[in-house]
Amino acid sequence: MKYARRCDITGEGMNEGYVWEDGIFYTKDLETTLAELRKDRDAVMQDVEYMCEYDIEDTSCWDDFKEARNRAILGIESDEDLMTLAHLKGMLYYTEWDCPEDCLYEEVDGKLIELKN
Repeated sequence: MKYARRCDITGEGMNEGYVWEDGIFYTKDLETTLAELRKDRDAVMQDVEYMCEYDIEDTSCWDDFKEARNRAILGIESDEDLMTLAHLKGMLYYTEWDCPEDCLYEEVDGKLIELKN
């Protein structure tokens, strides 16, 4: 089996999942991603209280951002709130890789091996 990326938490291959900071970190599923967001709460919260509508690419999500931000400032945010804040700040996004040229890893005998280009 070939995979596009390797999850930085589990070490497993992945053809879909979350890309952090334009590819410096990868998480394979929502559960793993939410756990990392909890650990990285301080980074998620950095500058959030000062962000305005013009800091968000998709301004149609401004109300969702404000509600999540307000709960987070009070320390009562949900995991989904952290996901909303991180996503709208541009910290992470979800994607799927489905092109053979995207594959960077192959599982051989139960081990993930980086493919040579």
